[in-house]
Amino acid sequence: MSLRCCTTVTSWWGLLSQGNSKGCLEKLKFEILPHPPYSTDLAPCDFHLFRLLNKHLGGRQFKTDDNVKKVVQEWLQGQDKTFYSAGIQALPGRWRKCIEKGGDYVEKLHYQFC
Repeated sequence: MSLRCCTTVTSWWGLLSQGNSKGCLEKLKFEILPHPPYSTDLAPCDFHLFRLLNKHLGGRQFKTDDNVKKVVQEWLQGQDKTFYSAGIQALPGRWRKCIEKGGDYVEKLHYQFC
């Protein structure tokens, strides 16, 4: 990647981060789609990862931050590839439902633990 390309991307990103993002995107002829600012139903970490991690950690107390980090890291590393791919593969369906419901989509998840 050339320095010129990096400079162009950096300059473009600088325009977006200066609070002029909407005007800049309109000038570039990007279509701005309406969407909720944040939805736990659509955020991969919230709807899949953090809910299960929270269940794993629920009710436990830790004496140090390092203890928490160790337990979380062990849990994350203990999940197999299908755990992560299932969360990612579920996203398009959740996005579709959210669009169909006009942004009012909320789903209760049912977990099965071995």
